[in-house]
Amino acid sequence: MAVFEYIAKDSAGHKFSGVYTDIDSPSALRRELTKMGYTLVKAHKEKTHLSRGGGKIKQTEIVAFAYEFAGMYGAGLSITRCLETFEAQSESGALKAIIIDIRQNIETGATLKDAFAKYSDVFSDFFIGMIEAGEAGGKLAETLQMAAVYLEKQADIRRQVQTAFAYPVVVCIMCAIIVSALIIFVIPVFQKLYSQLNVTLPGPTLMLILISEIVRNYWWIATPSIAILIFGVRKIVRIPSLRPKLDSIKLSMPVFGKLNRMVVVSRFRSVLQMSQGTV
Repeated sequence: MAVFEYIAKDSAGHKFSGVYTDIDSPSALRRELTKMGYTLVKAHKEKTHLSRGGGKIKQTEIVAFAYEFAGMYGAGLSITRCLETFEAQSESGALKAIIIDIRQNIETGATLKDAFAKYSDVFSDFFIGMIEAGEAGGKLAETLQMAAVYLEKQADIRRQVQTAFAYPVVVCIMCAIIVSALIIFVIPVFQKLYSQLNVTLPGPTLMLILISEIVRNYWWIATPSIAILIFGVRKIVRIPSLRPKLDSIKLSMPVFGKLNRMVVVSRFRSVLQMSQGTV
């Protein structure tokens, strides 16, 4: 499905512009507008598509949206009016397209929770759950405000974790560069020296020489193999049945495990504080 910007006119001939999501082609857009009593004048496909992975939408944008949504709804605006206001003010094309689609789903009868759940890879399960709880308990403004505070805290924790991880990551990268340089440039020199001496080499040394030869002579195979390995690992870690085991490994890793445990405890504490506030 694509996102289309369009210009249409009503029965009185007044032109207006808009954005329509989850539509395949201009002809399909024309049919939808005709059902609503409008005539399509011009339409073009947006370059910015709906972000399903959240890559184009920053966490800070989600936090800002949650705060604005909570504030406007708490001030007495209807849900659709809140979303329309955010659409007009949003500078993020990807998030704006998603909010437009959410509003259109609500206008066709979907619940707020179901409309947001359609984009569960953009809005977290926690955020969607808070919306559902707010709808059910009649305290949507309060739960949205609490969700915004929670998301803001998590964004701050994420920044702190990234800062803490920066040094060990840089050290690991430097070590990898040094080891690669040794394998490619230094070990071949020693290999020639050992061959001239005609001595029996220990197993670990032979293994290093073998690795050096593979890297130098078959780099064109090793490079895509590493890329495929990384891609495969990323796919494997997303398998739901493996998540408990992988999470256990993350929590027990040296250095990184302690940081991961601190993040988990901080999130758990934040959720408990919010739960106490809703009792």
